[in-house]
Amino acid sequence: VIHPPPGGPPAVWVRRWVDYTARYGLGYVTSQGTYGAWFNDATKIISRPGDPRFVYVERVRGAGGGKRDQRSRHAFSDPPPSIRKKLLLFSSFRAQLDQDGSDSDPGSSSTLDPSWKASGRARALEAGSKAPHAGGAAA
Repeated sequence: VIHPPPGGPPAVWVRRWVDYTARYGLGYVTSQGTYGAWFNDATKIISRPGDPRFVYVERVRGAGGGKRDQRSRHAFSDPPPSIRKKLLLFSSFRAQLDQDGSDSDPGSSSTLDPSWKASGRARALEAGSKAPHAGGAAA
């Protein structure tokens, strides 16, 4: 968590997001260009711009029975088999965020573009899911 400077705007904010929480999770891009996904099982994928690797975060039980985040880094070109489906979803979220652009008004929504859906990138994202959104920092 990055805390905003006192009296100033937030240092980092979510610029755009796609909400498929009814089925899969939430994808987002920050004001610094970092992409992320928060899946419904509380796992996460985070990728910085231009980085050929990503961070995978999962909740695991600690020694005392409590849960903690466990982070691991992986190459996009060689992900572990156990997270390939999530990486495919993450890539779909990211492609949709890139395709939708950043010219929408905050809070606007749109449907999936038919060419994007036909390309197979949205195969896992079915009709009836919530649409993408644009957002910005609070003044």
